[in-house]
Amino acid sequence: MRQLNYFMLIVLLVCMGCQTNDEVLEETMIKDPTEALFDKGEDTLSETELLEARMQWLTYFAAKAIMADKDVRDEVKLLLSDQTTISLEDLLENGQAPLFVEAFNSVINYHFTGVREDGEPKTPPGVAVPTCCGSPEDLIAQLMSYWLDDHCIEIYLPKGMYFHPLDPAIVSTAHPLTDADANYAFMRKDDDDLTVDDLTVDEIFALTYQNPIMSARLVPNDNPMDPKCAYTEFDAIDFEEFLDGIDN
Repeated sequence: MRQLNYFMLIVLLVCMGCQTNDEVLEETMIKDPTEALFDKGEDTLSETELLEARMQWLTYFAAKAIMADKDVRDEVKLLLSDQTTISLEDLLENGQAPLFVEAFNSVINYHFTGVREDGEPKTPPGVAVPTCCGSPEDLIAQLMSYWLDDHCIEIYLPKGMYFHPLDPAIVSTAHPLTDADANYAFMRKDDDDLTVDDLTVDEIFALTYQNPIMSARLVPNDNPMDPKCAYTEFDAIDFEEFLDGIDN
């Protein structure tokens, strides 16, 4: 009996070891959540996930355009003046930032036709036309219509457009569309190595960060006669609270 109990103990320990190894193996096979999200197609994302991902792409492309050209950077800084928010329409459609619009369009077009940078996420998720078959013009038009026509979005820069003189960079992110106080983000530096770092941004990070943080957030329409951008599914969320309270 004692030998049998000893044998059963050995079997149990072996089984536990196998289970642990399987769990470790499973974890190593799971993609980084940021990469996984950006790699999904429309049929695997909820509407909320799709919206948040496309807001991430919006600020990602905008940050890339801003860091690519100092003139573009200065134009956006002048347009913002002392403000920390700007509507997407004012930034892209109302002729107030022609240099930025040109750079923004160029960045998006290159993303669909050129080579991805190191660390750059995969093609934006959720586009109706597959990236293998749709023309860049079609894909860009779909994203622009989604941002400008289907949704009401503003760009929020809680720290303004001040760049550290010795180490300029910019972080892009989006409102998580939950009451979470943190979200994943991307950092792009002003250098020539063409790398993009992913990180988590929250108020603790932002308080010590010495460069701009660019976030996209929704602007709900409170006109009951106009259903566009009502965002009733997010009634419990105050979009202005994310990264709020940070001194410029």
